[in-house]
Amino acid sequence: MHRRACLPRCGAGVVLITECLSAIALVGCNGANKTDIIPPRDVAEALQRVNTHAPTGDAPLYCTGLVSIRFRDAQQNTRRFVAQPMTLIFRPDRCLYFNIKNNLAGSLARIGSNDDRFWLCVDDSDFRKMWWGEWAGADGAGANDLPVPPNDLLDALMLRCLSDGSDAGPSPFLRIVENDHRLIYVRTNDEGRTIGVREVVLNPNAPYLPKEIIDRSCDGHVVMRAQIENWRPVGDTKTHTARRYVVEWPMRDAELRIDIDAAKFRPDQPPFCEFPREWNGPIEQIGESAAAAPPNASEPGTP
Repeated sequence: MHRRACLPRCGAGVVLITECLSAIALVGCNGANKTDIIPPRDVAEALQRVNTHAPTGDAPLYCTGLVSIRFRDAQQNTRRFVAQPMTLIFRPDRCLYFNIKNNLAGSLARIGSNDDRFWLCVDDSDFRKMWWGEWAGADGAGANDLPVPPNDLLDALMLRCLSDGSDAGPSPFLRIVENDHRLIYVRTNDEGRTIGVREVVLNPNAPYLPKEIIDRSCDGHVVMRAQIENWRPVGDTKTHTARRYVVEWPMRDAELRIDIDAAKFRPDQPPFCEFPREWNGPIEQIGESAAAAPPNASEPGTP
């Protein structure tokens, strides 16, 4: 019912979304061992299998590893950071600190968010800038122009539970064709207008966690594709994190690769997701907001 209510708002794109969903239905066997496969009975069971392994918020999740990122700046110059050390700290629902470090010293980029705001600071040798905005406008065009869109990052890294629709988000439906299991969402913006489709491709084998997330626009183009591999438990808890992510934004020629070498919970973690009040460089506010721009710019501290 949710699907029928949303799709007409997309206008001519409805036909393409419908064709896209039909194509998904034709996907064949993915080669998994059928004897190990117990398909979810319904959407609720599919969501429960995934969400039971999500971070609980009892203590921040602390990860280290290597990251490579490629994106185009406002002048369409391609910028790359390759195999740089990184630290990622997260506590549900939106408390994030993602620091891409320089191999020698300092930081190349910092991505962060809290319940109210998100921000991105880039500090390359010839390019220094901070973007920030409020979550209320994170689905607007401005936020999507960032090198790493904030909502995409949290979703692609599977740092949040998948929505069942009870939080005013989209309600998914489940499609199973042999060993291809997918949760499919109609994506909407803050105004409720349909902007595309999200496919969450589930591993048919236990623990049944996502192996790919694909966002498509109303005209069928891939907006984001996240490949998620090597899920492992965090310590002796139920929480699992993937150890490799490859996230692409094909229409913007951007890519993020993360290889996590260690993940743990850190109960004694100092505060890490305060909005940076200091930054020595250009600042751009994303989206419409009545909030004041951040004062006094120097570099934010590092947890």
